[in-house]
Amino acid sequence: MPPAPKLPVPGAEDAFLEFEANAPEEEIRQSRMTTLTAAKSHMSMVTVEEANRMAYKDMRTSLYLISTLGFYAIVIVGSIIITSVTIIFDFAAAFAVSAIAFIFPALFYMRGAKRFGNSTKGYMYMSYAFFALGCFNCALGITSTVLNILSGAGGE
Repeated sequence: MPPAPKLPVPGAEDAFLEFEANAPEEEIRQSRMTTLTAAKSHMSMVTVEEANRMAYKDMRTSLYLISTLGFYAIVIVGSIIITSVTIIFDFAAAFAVSAIAFIFPALFYMRGAKRFGNSTKGYMYMSYAFFALGCFNCALGITSTVLNILSGAGGE
């Protein structure tokens, strides 16, 4: 006796969905090409030249050099001052937890409501509240990490 006698057996004559068995191959290929063309036009609104150019080549040389040396100095000073990787993880966790739990869902809802236009006032207020709560949570996490560093408990 089969485990569920009321369900149809795969391969039996009685099927839930009927598909056209002999669809013209050219029609299927044309449908796929039309869908692919539409997807390509929606995905890219920039020219190939704009997509392939390198951003630093468009910058002024002085701005590029100052920003590169500034970032390099931050990395060097940080590697000298920071004694443990747990401090880095604490900063990363302050941003990541807040963003994943509160900020990203709020931003996704706001962008979706703006793009598709059907949102309610209550949900919009809730998304603003989630965004504010995420920023507050991030500020608390950063404050906690900075206080741990200043008290000497950071990473030791």
